[in-house]
Amino acid sequence: MDQFSRRGVLRNIMLLAGVAAIPHGAAHALFDGPASLPPATISLLSAVADTIIPTTDTPGAAEAGVPDRLQKMLANWAAPKRRDEILGALQKIDGAARTEGGSTFAALSPADRLKTLKAFDTAHSGDPGYSKLKELVIQLYYLSEAGATVELRYEHNPGAWEPSIPVTADTRNYGGPGL
Repeated sequence: MDQFSRRGVLRNIMLLAGVAAIPHGAAHALFDGPASLPPATISLLSAVADTIIPTTDTPGAAEAGVPDRLQKMLANWAAPKRRDEILGALQKIDGAARTEGGSTFAALSPADRLKTLKAFDTAHSGDPGYSKLKELVIQLYYLSEAGATVELRYEHNPGAWEPSIPVTADTRNYGGPGL
């Protein structure tokens, strides 16, 4: 969907370095606060997150707890402007679903959700709220236990370096500090 830029990668590396410097347990305050979104918005957020990272042979974003963590981040961490941008992007997605499918995004079938979100992605690729929503869904997924241990393969001691490993349908990417 979006292209990676050198600046974005360096920013995320610095962000991870900064998070590593936070005292143990302090970051949990982001996720321990109360849920502040209405149930309809939580349902919409879950449907969008599960469309971005659906359940396959590995858990999807909803199974990994991404919607719950994201809504708590919006309540306890996000600046009001960023929160409004992300919630506005969610409402635009829901509006696009109502226009195209005649019902809410959460009520659409998974195939219709994907079709609607692909069209929305093409039309709103420059929307900062939508871009941040996608980024947070993906980052929270790969920072979850399911994303880091089931989707990605982690080997504590990977052994010898093998320069040419065949990539097959059963091959998983490696997870680790470089996420």
